[in-house]
Amino acid sequence: MKYYKTDKFIVGVDSGGTRTDVRIKNLRTRSAKGLSYPPSHYTSVGAKEFTDDIHKFIKHFSGLLNLDMKNCLGISVGGAGLRNPEQKSEVKNLFTRKTKINNIIIESDAYISLYDAYKEKDGIILISGTGSVLYARYKGQIERVGGWGKLFGDPGSGYYIGVSALHFIALEYDIYEGHYRSEFSKAFDEVFEINGENLTQKVYDRDFFPSESVPLVFELARFNNKTANSIIDKAIDELLLHLDIFLGKKPDNEKFKLSFSGSILTKENVLSEKIKRIIKKEFKNRIILNEKKVSPLNGAIKLIESTL
Repeated sequence: MKYYKTDKFIVGVDSGGTRTDVRIKNLRTRSAKGLSYPPSHYTSVGAKEFTDDIHKFIKHFSGLLNLDMKNCLGISVGGAGLRNPEQKSEVKNLFTRKTKINNIIIESDAYISLYDAYKEKDGIILISGTGSVLYARYKGQIERVGGWGKLFGDPGSGYYIGVSALHFIALEYDIYEGHYRSEFSKAFDEVFEINGENLTQKVYDRDFFPSESVPLVFELARFNNKTANSIIDKAIDELLLHLDIFLGKKPDNEKFKLSFSGSILTKENVLSEKIKRIIKKEFKNRIILNEKKVSPLNGAIKLIESTL
């Protein structure tokens, strides 16, 4: 469907650790189109560069669609690392000055996922992608467990799984000095050319990002590799701890709806299948699992649409 320069539109953005997704909804045709860009993480680059990056992506995509930013009626951005009101306010002010658009919403990527799942109703969303966090609305108030970032948080995330795999390879090399390599280590060498001798160079020279190894860990677990399954079991324990902490602060007789977001939990894999089984069995008196797919981008669009 053809877009015209006079068409009015809104924009939703999901900026995570792996990529930045931009969606533009044309208000005349009611259709939406999306495009992915490189990641821009607020925690890593700061408010100004984050704002500049997202603005550049939006401007580029709207130009590709032959749309004029003067006809943009609102922008909703969910950014990883945007935790507190001061950070969100700073980014919002920068966006407003840069775009000359007053209808700007700046939230965390977790919040826009929560909004897609429940809008303003109570519920929980457990997220595991590059990072991890539990976000919830309880009696109208937003609550969070985890989401402290990759350096000392994000347990059960893709980054956590990747670092756990690299830790095993390093430990095995310390013990055997390369004279023995497990099937797990051999697989990493074959797929990524990573081994005990070049591990630090590969990682610290940024030739390899830990979460890139997640598909391989999942594949090895499918073939009953003990190391891979151990890493996945620990990741599941860490993710369920988010849930335990949240539920531990609530009355025992309360039940909650739970949705998943992030590729680790929403795609079919060993971890997502196992954690669903555990929740249905061990949390059946507290949790109603909603397996409907949650989209942060949908949440961003819904959020900005609610202001029109």
